[in-house]
Amino acid sequence: MNGRKVAPLLLLLCTGLSPIAAPPLEAQFGGLGRRITEGANKPVALPTNDPSVVPITDKVLEGFERAMKTELTLRGELRNELEARDAAEKKHAACKQEVAGSPEAQQIIMQLANVPENATTEQMMKVMAQMAQDQEALVLKKCGPVPAPINTAQRLLDIEQRAAASAGPIR
Repeated sequence: MNGRKVAPLLLLLCTGLSPIAAPPLEAQFGGLGRRITEGANKPVALPTNDPSVVPITDKVLEGFERAMKTELTLRGELRNELEARDAAEKKHAACKQEVAGSPEAQQIIMQLANVPENATTEQMMKVMAQMAQDQEALVLKKCGPVPAPINTAQRLLDIEQRAAASAGPIR
């Protein structure tokens, strides 16, 4: 067969068989419409006794809103505390560095010069320990204590619990 005769024959064959192979479009929409109307006619299932299923009512939404407002407030307070602690920590580090260059700190370091040359390792360790202790006491006197760390994970858990409690009973 010649190529010119095969192409129209193939085209005729494909277009002639396509309506047989595919179902009509309206049949597909009809089935979809039938399933939708069947689903609409079914009665709505009543809530189960499952504790994780909570019906959405005005009371539940009001409790949810209270809980979210409480959580936002408490998280804001925690953020402020963390920022204040960070600032205090930076201030303490700067003060500690300033104290290290002070005349009092230089006097503490001069204790090392008073150690005899033939001192034993034990004597050197004792002098070094005393110097460290004196340095810490000086920093505590001039700068105050190191800011206490904040247990963020525990605080966030506490915030979630307090927010949930603020929602009140939802059943």
